[in-house]
Amino acid sequence: MANKYQAETTGGQTYDVTTDEHHADHTESGFKAHLGRIIDGAIGGTIGGISTAVIVRKFIFKGKA
Repeated sequence: MANKYQAETTGGQTYDVTTDEHHADHTESGFKAHLGRIIDGAIGGTIGGISTAVIVRKFIFKGKA
């Protein structure tokens, strides 16, 4: 079952993210990196051919999807 999160990046943007992973199964930093990779993939993650790694500052578990 998928899990819904609201993730806020260090730039202040907020994203709704759905993932099969659950934050309780990871370290906080590892899960933030996981969410960042999902967001990065969804928004394209490159500008002019240079990777723009998304850094998640905080996340909120919103429940099961």
